[in-house]
Amino acid sequence: MSRLRLVRRNELHCGAEPVFQLLFGDRDPVDEPGTDTGSPGDWWPAFALVPDVFDHAVAGFALYRSSKRLIDPQLRADTHPVGTFDASYVLLHKNAVVPWLILVPDCRETEFLALSIGLRERLLDESAQTAKFIQSYFGSSKINFAAIGNVVPQLHLHVVGRTPGDACWPAPVWGNLIDFKPYLDSEVQQLIKRMLTECHLKPFKS
Repeated sequence: MSRLRLVRRNELHCGAEPVFQLLFGDRDPVDEPGTDTGSPGDWWPAFALVPDVFDHAVAGFALYRSSKRLIDPQLRADTHPVGTFDASYVLLHKNAVVPWLILVPDCRETEFLALSIGLRERLLDESAQTAKFIQSYFGSSKINFAAIGNVVPQLHLHVVGRTPGDACWPAPVWGNLIDFKPYLDSEVQQLIKRMLTECHLKPFKS
């Protein structure tokens, strides 16, 4: 790639800018290379020399970026897909006994505290937005927030709404929530609609 000219941010075609924003934030990778997953990412400004090649590459990467490949099968089985933030997928736990949303970061790292500072801050912001939504939508007075991963090793963040007197109060939900109540399809769709609007999520793509 070093023999090819690297395209700067101010030279990108319109279809490339959203991809660069996702990968590099506000940085120009020509001057500040590197992505949150640890790769240099220098092929992106090289691909951008030919817009058709760039767009073809993006379409190809969509295959392995499919949520069916990125999200652990157990997490998919236990949840309803809601939408995506810039740095994470948002899932709704199927147990409606307590409001329980799960954020799955788009990264290979399994430990939250080992993430880059930039990605960690973005995920904390997205978790805070999720917590605010739970309190507003469900009326929860307390939020439990955790990254455990003892059973499912893929990094995922739990944001759980709690209220004194709920099904397992004051114990944590993990290992103590015995009751189960499924969401109605209409309830799931209503929540998705509200969260997409209020948290500015992108629709979930399988």
